[in-house]
Amino acid sequence: MEDLLKRFVYTGVGMVAFTTEKFQETIDRLVAERKLSTEEGKKIINDFFANTETKKEEFESQMTNIVERIIKTFNFATHSDIEKLNKRIKALEANDAALEQEVEAVKSTTVKKKTVAPAAKKTTSSTTANKDEANTPAK
Repeated sequence: MEDLLKRFVYTGVGMVAFTTEKFQETIDRLVAERKLSTEEGKKIINDFFANTETKKEEFESQMTNIVERIIKTFNFATHSDIEKLNKRIKALEANDAALEQEVEAVKSTTVKKKTVAPAAKKTTSSTTANKDEANTPAK
């Protein structure tokens, strides 16, 4: 869509440039053939450029309005929408990274506790077995 709009604008700019060039050549030819005076030719060209500038501003305004209506109609994301989303993504990624660090810290603490706990049980179990043997009457 953006590419199509760019092509449309560039085509319009190219047409204006071509028309301006041909208009200038025509006025220059008329002055050279003495069908127009130099002053008349300059006045015509200045009026043409002033009119062209006004039309250019009107065209740009109309194109801006058309693009804004298209964006609203199709609900395209604006530049500010994208910026807001990028900031939100960065905040969420930072939050995610912090949570991952917390999870890793909890995991490493849990792994250390599990490693220590079985050793304690074995000691307790062998102590319990020794007590059982001591409490058992000799045969």
